[in-house]
Amino acid sequence: MNQEPRNHGLRPFHVKVGHAEVTVEARDREHAVQRAKRRLSIEMPRLWDVIHQIDTRGFHVDEVD
Repeated sequence: MNQEPRNHGLRPFHVKVGHAEVTVEARDREHAVQRAKRRLSIEMPRLWDVIHQIDTRGFHVDEVD
């Protein structure tokens, strides 16, 4: 049986900080920033501490249509 995966109310968000940007699935802006921090930390492990010190307001978040 082929089932569609449940997204539990997640929507795509485009998150940018500095020159780095990612698209994540999240419930809201705050959740999008949390997921973006996690993803950016994986992509740029040497900047983990810098990424996690950035205040939520330092991220530019747009919901993708």
